[in-house]
Amino acid sequence: FVSQGYLDAQVTLRSRTMRPSIRLSGRYGVPVKLEAEVELGPRVNLNSLQVLGGLGIEQNIVEDWLNMHRGQPLSAQNTLRLEQQIIEVYEEAGFLEVEAELITTRDQIKNTANIDIRLTPGQPVQLRSIVIRGNHRTKRHVVEREVVLEVGQPVSPSRLANTRSNLYNLDLFRLVSPDLVGDELGAQDLIIRLQERPNILLEA
Repeated sequence: FVSQGYLDAQVTLRSRTMRPSIRLSGRYGVPVKLEAEVELGPRVNLNSLQVLGGLGIEQNIVEDWLNMHRGQPLSAQNTLRLEQQIIEVYEEAGFLEVEAELITTRDQIKNTANIDIRLTPGQPVQLRSIVIRGNHRTKRHVVEREVVLEVGQPVSPSRLANTRSNLYNLDLFRLVSPDLVGDELGAQDLIIRLQERPNILLEA
């Protein structure tokens, strides 16, 4: 009910003991009937949503979301999903540490709600260098061509995950562990630790 805009909905469960009409062998216990009493209350519709503290890179996502949900019953699930999409947009732009806070203000007379999403993007992170370790038989250029991150560009979680997948898809490594390290503000190093698979002769 809350997901359909009934933010004040209350459900009370009551149990009523029944008498079995037919006794069956091997069945023990007393049958109980559960009854639910529901008080819906007013339905709350979404009036507006705005992002505070952002840089504007989330504007298209917010506008599309508002065109779909403005005037509709307020759904906590849809709002949380939008919050996560906004965080992912900032992470892809290099803001690896993003804090978001949802604040809902209700109008009890009109039964509407206004939502503010307060963002704290933090410091954008750029890739300073790439270090490859553990490649004894595999040439360095073979590993480098599968890395989709570039030095001097923002670090994004999706590019990091794609790099890891690309290296596993080579079927040359038993373990691929990309890690970001560095104490300098706004810059980190990518260390790719590899564990190669044994060759066919050694496996045999």
